[in-house]
Amino acid sequence: ALLRSDVQTKLKLVNTGVRLLEKCDDPLMPFGFRLTCEGVPCLLPYMTKQLLFLSTPELRALLTRRSLAPDVGNPSLVAALETAAAGSVAIVHDPQGRRGFDPT
Repeated sequence: ALLRSDVQTKLKLVNTGVRLLEKCDDPLMPFGFRLTCEGVPCLLPYMTKQLLFLSTPELRALLTRRSLAPDVGNPSLVAALETAAAGSVAIVHDPQGRRGFDPT
């Protein structure tokens, strides 16, 4: 029906699909794109870098203070913060403290 409609009304299709990445014009960023909210469920299972696994108290502190101090007391989180490059990171709520991603 859509193709028949195009013949009659000259329909133009501008964008389709899900945006996984968005262009980032900040010259200080090493990668010219950032992860979008729509792209997280698609790309998260394949991400091996730029991941932060936060427990419930850590996530609550981040949402309350709007920053995450590197002296949070969790050695694996401190290491993840120190190794993260400039740019986007995916924050995964990890209430059990497994520091891993379970897609189920």
